[in-house]
Parts: sequence; C-alpha cells; structure tokens
Amino acid sequence: AAPGIVEKHWGLGETSYWMLFVPVIAGILVGAVGSGRMAGKVDLVLQVRLGIAMTFTVSLVRVVLHFTLGDIPILGQQVLLFIAGVGAQFAFPVLTLRMLDLFPAARGTAASAQAFVALLVTAFTLGIVSVKVLERLEWLAWASFVYTWLAALCWYLSRRWHENPQAARSVELEL
Repeated sequence: AAPGIVEKHWGLGETSYWMLFVPVIAGILVGAVGSGRMAGKVDLVLQVRLGIAMTFTVSLVRVVLHFTLGDIPILGQQVLLFIAGVGAQFAFPVLTLRMLDLFPAARGTAASAQAFVALLVTAFTLGIVSVKVLERLEWLAWASFVYTWLAALCWYLSRRWHENPQAARSVELEL
C-alpha cells in the first residue's frame, strides 16, 4: 500500500517513500534491539503480550483517529507506524522460536513451513486485501486492526493449546 499512502493520501512525490519506510524500519530496528535486550530477562509470554498489546493499541488508535479526525498529520502517522514496528519486533522473534520449539526434531522443516505460510499471508495481503483497502486510510487502519486482532487470537489459541492440549482439541472439534 506504500504507493497509495505516500503519493495518494500524503500527496508526496515518488522520491518521498523514505517518509514511510524510515519510521517503520526504525521501529523494527529499535524493537529488535529491545527484544534482544529483553531475551532471558523477561518472561517470553510477557514479551509477546507486550508486543501484541503495542501493535493492537496502535491499530486501534489509528482506527479511532481516522474515524474522529479524518485527516491525521503525516508526523502523527509516522509515530504510530514506528510504535507498531517496535511492537511487532518485540513479539516476532519469540513467536518464531516458540514455533520452532514445537518441532525440535524437524526445525528445518518447521522453518520452511513457517516461511511458506508467511509468504502466503503476504501474497494474500498484497494481492487482495491492500488493493481493496487502499482507497482510504481508514480502511487501511481497519485492515491493520483486523490483522492484529487475528494475531492476538492465534497467540491466545496457541497458548491454550500449549497449556492444555485436551481442551484445545475440544475447541477444534466444536469449530
């Protein structure tokens, strides 16, 4: 959605993409450093909850701001994107390692499967979702909110399954 955000919604030229990418990448870098410093010092579940809470809060704030203000200043959007990048990077390394730990005898296969699923989700998002929501920043904010909510739901279900596999199987059967 970068071309739509930078050129259409922000009204900037093709040489201004840095205004979108720098805050996002800076947030990811700061989050990676923070995640690395938290490793071994903070409970992994708490770290993921913090990351998901940050991204969820940012996505909710974006929805509310677009709904109430309509036009959010570019700097405000950049700050929110920075914070979302930090939050995502707090959670992502822990989630990756937890998934690999589920398959200790087949980590390579698990990593390949994880990359494949990530590519599928990315392709779906770029090819279908972003095309549909690109028209308005509010719709992009809603899409971000839905994706964050789905990530939180997946985390909750995986925690439930990890803590009590029998209860998780009964939920699977109900669905």
